[in-house]
Amino acid sequence: MKLTGKMAIDFFGNRIHNENGFALILTMVMLATLSILGVMVLNSTNTELSITSNSRTRSDAFVAAELATEYAQQKVIDDAGDIDDGTNYDLIDDDDDIAGILPPGIELEATGRNEIDFYTGLAPATMLTQTSTDSYQSNIYRTSGSAAGADGEAAYYRVSIEAKARGRSSARVETLFVNRGGHVF
Repeated sequence: MKLTGKMAIDFFGNRIHNENGFALILTMVMLATLSILGVMVLNSTNTELSITSNSRTRSDAFVAAELATEYAQQKVIDDAGDIDDGTNYDLIDDDDDIAGILPPGIELEATGRNEIDFYTGLAPATMLTQTSTDSYQSNIYRTSGSAAGADGEAAYYRVSIEAKARGRSSARVETLFVNRGGHVF
């Protein structure tokens, strides 16, 4: 095909007069390309929104578990007489106030361990098996008569909390601490 002025001539020497369909084809290709790009942007935005929502839900569950852990530590300081030595104080069954401090849409996991374990003296073997080994780096369980209470024993607590946010995401926090005379270490 060669061009002569405004008219094109095809391979056989025939003149081509009709070029009006080219603009329509070009417009349709551009429209299809822009539509595909638009769908890709919407899909990406939806994915990012889901990621952000899940991250916030996970964060809310973790913050609620931390809040319940702090509540449990304060409970030990304020009402240590409610928690008997060698027992598990269940925050769901034994405590009516815990549900009131949690934000709306967040609750303690009903099937999880939400408890305060209380021990005196050296930590018992059951406590050692229920906690991770990295909890013992500071070696807080080795007390002497002078460092512990007047009777030579210290009060050890393990708090384990599992919180669930909006029925989708859960978080678990476990902490170990020593209560000596109303001071938590």
